[in-house]
Amino acid sequence: MKRCMYIIFILLISFIFQFNLIFAQACENIGVFSLTDLSGSMNQCVANCSEQGGKMIDIARDANKVFIDILLNFSGNKVGLIGYSREVDDVNSYPLSYDSISLKNKIDEWYLGEGTCICCGINQAVNKTLLEFEGEGVKSIVIMSDGKANVKCEEQGTGSATEDAIKSACDAYNNYGIIVYAVGFGSNADMDTLTSIANCGLGKVYYGENNGLIDIYKQIAQDIGELPCSVCGNGIIEVPEKCDDGNNDSSDGCFSCKKEVYSLDMCGDNILFMGEERCDDGNTLSGDGCSSICDLETKVYWENLNGERINQAHIGETIRLVFDNLGDNLGIYHLTDDYSFEVYEKDLFLNDEIRTGDNAIFGIYYNEGFGKIIGEWTITEEDYKKTEVGDYNNFYFVIGSYESDFLKILIPDITPWCSNYVDESSCNNCNYVGCSAAENSLNEDIFQENPDLWNNTRCWDYIEDNLTSCIYQLSCNCIWDNLANKCNYAWGLNPVIDCNSSYPKIGICLYNRNVFDDCEDRFLEYSWTTNWVWGADNGYTDYNNGPSSNINDYALEGTTYYYDPFKLSEKCIGGANIILCPEQVQLPFFGFYNFIITFFLIFGVYSLIYLTKPKKSL
Repeated sequence: MKRCMYIIFILLISFIFQFNLIFAQACENIGVFSLTDLSGSMNQCVANCSEQGGKMIDIARDANKVFIDILLNFSGNKVGLIGYSREVDDVNSYPLSYDSISLKNKIDEWYLGEGTCICCGINQAVNKTLLEFEGEGVKSIVIMSDGKANVKCEEQGTGSATEDAIKSACDAYNNYGIIVYAVGFGSNADMDTLTSIANCGLGKVYYGENNGLIDIYKQIAQDIGELPCSVCGNGIIEVPEKCDDGNNDSSDGCFSCKKEVYSLDMCGDNILFMGEERCDDGNTLSGDGCSSICDLETKVYWENLNGERINQAHIGETIRLVFDNLGDNLGIYHLTDDYSFEVYEKDLFLNDEIRTGDNAIFGIYYNEGFGKIIGEWTITEEDYKKTEVGDYNNFYFVIGSYESDFLKILIPDITPWCSNYVDESSCNNCNYVGCSAAENSLNEDIFQENPDLWNNTRCWDYIEDNLTSCIYQLSCNCIWDNLANKCNYAWGLNPVIDCNSSYPKIGICLYNRNVFDDCEDRFLEYSWTTNWVWGADNGYTDYNNGPSSNINDYALEGTTYYYDPFKLSEKCIGGANIILCPEQVQLPFFGFYNFIITFFLIFGVYSLIYLTKPKKSL
């Protein structure tokens, strides 16, 4: 007796272990509708018919009860029942439930009818799943039939009962993510149709006879139990998801983890439809990087360090080579991780190679706007000399299959001060790294003369905020004053490295230099006044809309917050200075009295030489 109890105990532990093993990775929210064919043919005897069993319907009842026991062995799972024949009768159905007793009682109440409407059973199961299943998890249908579909469904409308049956399974999965399993019971089952149902519903197809149906339902319970619990919107495609783009937004190609059908009116809704749109900036205007049909407007161009497009530059100037509006699929441009710009100078027969091969300009990809690659080139005398003398107008660069417009390279501008420019064009052109006039004017007049304010900061220095990755640059320019009809100077702060579009140009400090005297006392006294102008894209009604959520990174003027984490706007102040007049520096003997004395000294020396010169004898 003890040995028998021991064996029973071991078998019980083994049974529990097997169940736990089956559902070790089970989703904790499974909803399954079991659809059973209740057509008249299910009343056939299969073995030793009696009032207690032996008919196909009796085996189907037992199989469903085993199915319920396995799935409801774990909390969170629910099973529903639908019996179908020519139609679905609610008397033969039971909603999703974890009440195994009520479910089994309903199974015992099943009665048979006539006809086989497979699509009716699947459509009803879909509707009930949508109404009764809550949250994320596994949604599934198990459809069992012993014959061939012979009733059509208006909802599918194919005109064929078997095609309607297949399409209903396709609709269940494609539209709602419901996995469909199919079971053929007995030799008259239409396995071709059931196989198509399972394939379209991303499930499996089974065939069984007699009591083998019970083992099939055990297997299906195990298959369903091993499915991962899909979470729509986590960026991972899990059964039964058709797609998962990390959100549950519509109009982006994947909605509720089902693929959407694209239409052109979706362009301009500011939602990128993957696979159809390469960009979507919220409008249907062309010329802004994203065209009216939501295609990227890829382009290449030259620009200066202020981000302004240019068609000429000076020797010694640092400029940028830009490949803009690329998106993130760089393979279509035949680019690898080595983003190289090759620079040439156009000639009639053979182009001059300025920076090519190992000497090409290296570019870096920035995820700004619609994506861009930027390379920086400091134009040297060596670059300049690689082309023919006097032929400096047609420099261009190539990246991938794209070729830029021409750039003209100019000789260095050696004008010493901004005040030396006499016309607006030459004054405003001094806006690049290496332009002596702007750098001399600001470095010597402003930055060097105010070490307590500026420390060692000089023109074109990079200024970095340790709390962000964005690096700004202190630009120095000559700028024409139309009112005073003269050339003044200015410095500004512009985002240049690792800065997305949320970082604005902070502002510009304009200087107006005034001279008070004419150096009569050998000293020149002058002063300057300033005017601070915030960047056109700087200014927020709410500082949280700016690049930083720290209020200390802003200057508040009225009701507007201006981004200025470096507090450089506070350094835009006027001042005065006195320097020695260069034109009054003289050697001492250039005075009037010294000139008279020098004259008589020279006259005396010549007289002495004349008197001491030996005379010729007669």
